[in-house]
Amino acid sequence: MVKINDISSVLARAMGVASKRQDLLSDNIANVDTPFYKRKDLNFKDMVDYITRGRMGQPLKSDNPRHFKYSDGVMFPRTQEDKNLSWRSDRNNVDIDKELVELMQNSMWYGGVAKLLSQRFSTLRSVLTSVIR
Repeated sequence: MVKINDISSVLARAMGVASKRQDLLSDNIANVDTPFYKRKDLNFKDMVDYITRGRMGQPLKSDNPRHFKYSDGVMFPRTQEDKNLSWRSDRNNVDIDKELVELMQNSMWYGGVAKLLSQRFSTLRSVLTSVIR
């Protein structure tokens, strides 16, 4: 049995991941001409684990809140640096065309998830309104 909040929390986590990924992709685009810059993205397995289960592996413990990036007590998906060599002489491995496509796909993903979450709240509002009457 799926709880009412389960779907909403999965959608909210998906929006958080898309937002973080948007930041990374924007950084890649901004650094397209920075020598030795290596593109960054979120670890795909971590993204799936975080969205579907709300956590990745075992919850982390720390004696200082600055040690890890936490979101609701669990670590957010890891940022990975792409170590692939570049054909460019400045050793930068950002492909602007690829980054723009990834950015557009991520924007569409975020928009779709936001719409689903909005529809979810609208449905809940309708149910509550009909119960109150």
